[in-house]
Amino acid sequence: NRRVLRYGPHGIHEYRGKFFPQLVRALINMAGVKERGVIGDPMCGSGTTLVEATLSSCQALGLDINPLSVLMARTKCALLAVNPRQVEESYSAVRNGLLKCSSVGSIKRRYFSSLPVTDQKYLRSWFSDRVLLGLDHIQAVVSTVSHPIIRDLLVLALSNIIREVSWQKDDDLRVRKEIREDDESIEPIDTFLAELQHSVRMLLTFLHQNQNVVVGKYDVREGDARESTKVWCKWIGNIDAIIT
Repeated sequence: NRRVLRYGPHGIHEYRGKFFPQLVRALINMAGVKERGVIGDPMCGSGTTLVEATLSSCQALGLDINPLSVLMARTKCALLAVNPRQVEESYSAVRNGLLKCSSVGSIKRRYFSSLPVTDQKYLRSWFSDRVLLGLDHIQAVVSTVSHPIIRDLLVLALSNIIREVSWQKDDDLRVRKEIREDDESIEPIDTFLAELQHSVRMLLTFLHQNQNVVVGKYDVREGDARESTKVWCKWIGNIDAIIT
């Protein structure tokens, strides 16, 4: 009965221009799509339509030209069927692994060093060496998680703090740099753990309440909406609703 943007997997990552989940659910109902119906979104963004379609026991088809959008949408749909205990265990392991690091100064930048020189130069122009060390340690701990869907959840949590811990100018929608003199106040590991705790708490509450809900299938791909008839060729004539 309330207009709520962020519940369950919907609140995992910020994304401008999100649908309200309740609006999508209302449109699904208005379109009369029944269980096992097919719902497509050729510009799926963060995946709100796909999550609601999957929760409605429908087949969700998603397409987006942005690789980050595809990762978001695919991960959110996949998390609907994950065992909450696995999420809890992975979260505890990652949190403990990061808290063991008493100082980011003691970390070797293994991930950073594996990147092309041009990428390293670009990252140094947006992050202090100290922040890069912290981000590198987060990446190293995240990579140890064996469950692929939960690992993607962690990657999205990391993605969601990148702007905050960079030299991006605060409260500016454009890409503009502002090198801060108080860089010591930026704590990437603490920021990541706070973000992850927030996402995991919302997700676990939802999963515990919906363990007996039968969810539908989903297919999320990277591609241009103008090529949707080629990507979705086998679904032509069988899609019940397009909500985008």
